[in-house]
Amino acid sequence: MNAIFFISGLTGWAVGNNGTILKTTNGSYSIPVTPVLVSPPNNSLDISLTPTLTWNASSGATRYKVQISTNPVFSNIIDSATVLNTSYTIPSGKLLSAVTYFWRVNASNNAGTSPWSEIWNFATMTGLPAPVLLSPPNFATNVSQTPLLDWQNVTGATNYKVQISTVSNFSVITDSATVTISQYQVPPGKLLLNYTYFWRVNASNLNGTSQWSEVWRFSVSPSGISNLSTEIPGEFKLYQNYPNPFNPVTKIRFDVANNSFVSLRIYNELGKEIETIINNEISAGVYEFTFDASKYNSGVYFIRLFTNDYIETKKMLMIK
Repeated sequence: MNAIFFISGLTGWAVGNNGTILKTTNGSYSIPVTPVLVSPPNNSLDISLTPTLTWNASSGATRYKVQISTNPVFSNIIDSATVLNTSYTIPSGKLLSAVTYFWRVNASNNAGTSPWSEIWNFATMTGLPAPVLLSPPNFATNVSQTPLLDWQNVTGATNYKVQISTVSNFSVITDSATVTISQYQVPPGKLLLNYTYFWRVNASNLNGTSQWSEVWRFSVSPSGISNLSTEIPGEFKLYQNYPNPFNPVTKIRFDVANNSFVSLRIYNELGKEIETIINNEISAGVYEFTFDASKYNSGVYFIRLFTNDYIETKKMLMIK
């Protein structure tokens, strides 16, 4: 060769002895060979939602194009990317659980693009099942303000999300937490007395999140205290216990005019507190408590009701 002349990056001539003239329109590059897919193997099952696709290098290739589709004719492209190496990790959010995907790769350089590789497929992992709730039982009553919510362990789950609401559609969230075990202890201050709450749980791992469990409900009320009426009283009031004198059981009724912190306590005749009946936030309503004094001696006792706006004391007499 005696001289070389190019008019562009790809088109040029070389001249040599004996009238030799050579021309190139591809910069003397060769189109890469078709890539050979490596992994995940064809027809693989239980593949993660962020798999790494790999293939063999094509001689002369400077870049590769990867396509992923939900059908083998690639009429619905889920993801497409151009990469400089022989692997591609599908980003989170592209794939769904329990779906079969098809993928292919071609190789390119300045000379052109190879044909597409073979089409391989893989199926993503089956989604996690929704947790099965255990306790408190559905429609449970007299549940404490700090109940232990329990559900069956879901194999493969790494964490669970718990939601508690006062409405069944969860448009208002009373409490929400993410835990790594299949139980959740509701902390103090979240639940109010005399309320019905709805709760549900889902399960998650790196591959995604399950559907919500069934929605169960429970009612919160202190042991021994009954809500006599849904009518909201006009004022706070502590009634005289009945019967009085008593032996050894008597009923104590009180009204709560609005959602308030309420303390109901019993004292002996020396003014020493012997029992705390309630010391919590409670919703408005008419309540009654049955006081069993069988473990105490005959004598004078006092019942006192405290709220932010009201204090009243009644004298009780037990005669055995």
